Amino acid sequence: MIKFSILILSILLFSCRSENETKEYYPVDAWIQSELAQIDSLPVAVFKYRTEKYQTDTVIIDKKDFRELAMGLLYINLNKEDIKEEFEEMVLDEGDNSNISITYTAIEASGTPLRKIQVNIKPGKSNPKSIYAERIDMMDEVRIVRKIIWTGGKSLTVHSTYYKEGSVIKMISEKFEWGI
Repeated sequence: MIKFSILILSILLFSCRSENETKEYYPVDAWIQSELAQIDSLPVAVFKYRTEKYQTDTVIIDKKDFRELAMGLLYINLNKEDIKEEFEEMVLDEGDNSNISITYTAIEASGTPLRKIQVNIKPGKSNPKSIYAERIDMMDEVRIVRKIIWTGGKSLTVHSTYYKEGSVIKMISEKFEWGI
């Protein structure tokens, strides 16, 4: 009964919010910048594992190249006024003190290729454990659907599925790892 009362009170407080209040989204852009700055400052290599058709290639890539790739895939300032209006926010607390999930979903009419961003934070911490994103890009007649997960201080994984005329024509998985 107490949980139900708290839920109703929370809904009422949220619905009574003033129209003049500005909402602040989690600064995904600042977190990505800090992760990239940490990688740049450490004497570590960035390993790239690329898997296509059950074949995996491993290479060490330049940190500058990794920065460009990461910024191109995930960088977005959700607090810019024109961007903020294109996303809806939903916050979920799993209740067992293991995870708070903040999800930003692009509205249907949005022109942004990033369709969903989910920030996973351990309660009591300021930095996310991970950020998950879904992105859709077009290249000529090919639609590329990417599922991206950045695990703080460890890795970035990108699963890309290429579609042409509704059929899958290629799947590529790329994992970038760093650490001491």
